[in-house]
Amino acid sequence: MCLTENYGALVELNCETDFVARNEKFIELVSNLASIAHQERCISIDELKNAKYESISTVQEAIMNGTSVLGEKLELSKLCYLETKDGVVAGYVHGDVRGLGKTGALVALQSPGDKAKLQEIGKQIAMHIVAMKPEALSIDDLDQMKLKNERSIIEEQVRSLNKPEEVAKKIVDGRMAKYYEEVVLLEQKFIKDDKMKVSDFIKSSEVSAIKLSDYKLLVLGSAN
Repeated sequence: MCLTENYGALVELNCETDFVARNEKFIELVSNLASIAHQERCISIDELKNAKYESISTVQEAIMNGTSVLGEKLELSKLCYLETKDGVVAGYVHGDVRGLGKTGALVALQSPGDKAKLQEIGKQIAMHIVAMKPEALSIDDLDQMKLKNERSIIEEQVRSLNKPEEVAKKIVDGRMAKYYEEVVLLEQKFIKDDKMKVSDFIKSSEVSAIKLSDYKLLVLGSAN
């Protein structure tokens, strides 16, 4: 991960063993790739691969050289980034070794408030994201086909209970609310205080008028 006040980048570089993952040369290479992705504002893997590496080669050539030196195939597999103009980008990497780990998250907060306080709030939300792995920022951001299928499954389950229509509808709505709590970031119970949702945590902060505008989650080895 490479992070400044209003821009953050996360990259995933795969190797074959934990032994290489702990190697100083591998750690340095990953750190450099994150810095280049950040500095060049790369928006795709191909763009990052073709970016200059230490002014004498490309990132792709540096990865190939790393494969030769470390004796394992290295593969640049993921890149994600966030930017905001009216606030901060915060982040967190779990198992952090100089910004390296197996799971990382970026959070964009829009607010005219104190930047240092926003960074701390954003980091806490990023930690929550790494732990809870939400699928969407808000209910409106959920995949509508998946949402429709989920509701159909719940309705079928409730139908088998043979409840009156109004009672059945309340049960369906309750189970859908529970589903939202599981997969929607703003609806999830905040990991540091399960008496409030993430949205409540944001509202309760000392900094006013905060909007959580976007987030990115990168999980080592995942399909997304």
